[in-house]
Amino acid sequence: MKFDKCLNELKKYKHMYDLSAKENKYKYEHTLRVVEFTETICNNENFNDEEKNIALICSLYNSWNEIDYGDLGYDILKNNDLYT
Repeated sequence: MKFDKCLNELKKYKHMYDLSAKENKYKYEHTLRVVEFTETICNNENFNDEEKNIALICSLYNSWNEIDYGDLGYDILKNNDLYT
């Protein structure tokens, strides 16, 4: 799975919501900020392409539901032997 494909899906998904509603707009913008911060961290830590792809995908999780995306991202990394 590639991050760009996931990001495009998020952009399609957002159209299901009224972004003039403050909470929806905030959730979408928050997600994009998390992606930006994740990319900065990946670059500063010299992640390889695969590690960066996984981290960026994890950064997309949960602005739109009740799951804690930090915990979910950790679980994804750990379950795929990408976190030591």
